[in-house]
Amino acid sequence: MITGGVKTTPVLAMQLLCNLQPFTNIIEKNAAILFNRLIRLPNNSFWRDYDSDGGRDLKTQKGFIQCVRENIQYKVINDVPFELLSFANPLDYAILDIRLDLVLNVRKRDLSPTALQAIALETINTRFPPEEWLHIYTDGSLLDFAQGAGIGVFSRLFSFYLHAGPLTTHFDGEVEAIHIALQQLAVRLPPIERAVILSDSTSALQALSNYNENNCLRVQNCRELLGKIKGKIVFQWVPSYCGLWGNERADFLAKKGNGYPSELSQRPDTSFCQTGN
Repeated sequence: MITGGVKTTPVLAMQLLCNLQPFTNIIEKNAAILFNRLIRLPNNSFWRDYDSDGGRDLKTQKGFIQCVRENIQYKVINDVPFELLSFANPLDYAILDIRLDLVLNVRKRDLSPTALQAIALETINTRFPPEEWLHIYTDGSLLDFAQGAGIGVFSRLFSFYLHAGPLTTHFDGEVEAIHIALQQLAVRLPPIERAVILSDSTSALQALSNYNENNCLRVQNCRELLGKIKGKIVFQWVPSYCGLWGNERADFLAKKGNGYPSELSQRPDTSFCQTGN
């Protein structure tokens, strides 16, 4: 704070030390703000149509409008329209719990189906104990592109088989199966506290994990459904064709949805079109 100064002290220097704008600048800025308000008055075009290039009434100095329009640096309101930012769903950028590994770091091609099955079962039972988690197996099947993909969803609470429509790919079937599983979790009452979706499609799981605005509509729908589900949802990759009974059931249902019969294990067959409690 400066309380005084000698007569020879420049006023601008004192204002600079106090971090104050010069009074002339403040006046010019406030005048520019006032002018921009005046030209935007509804039902009053006087200030908008005023001819500032015409004759001036003042002889020794410029008028209000001439001064304002000459101070280009004080055009504080930008008349150029700009593109508004689009709304963003925070869930679109959320990191989903998607696990593409097993408890042992192995490659599928290096192991027999029996060994792979044992490691997969250990992974599922260790990470997601059946007494604490609902296990939902999803699968897609494609045998004829013209006919389209089949969809299979299997769990102890609900199971479905559907047809994804003509000219759909195997990827479409895998994503649609996950979407149906999420739909069921979103509407069940009481809500499921913990559920793991087990899929043998790394491409479908990676599409869910890696958010991209150009993702297919069903991938975006899946992420939207996740925002409506109150419980904890985890995605786990499981190897295919290694004898996992739940995965075999989902594969059987997917082929049934595709219109093709499928041979399955020596387990009692039931109707998978119905939901159960």
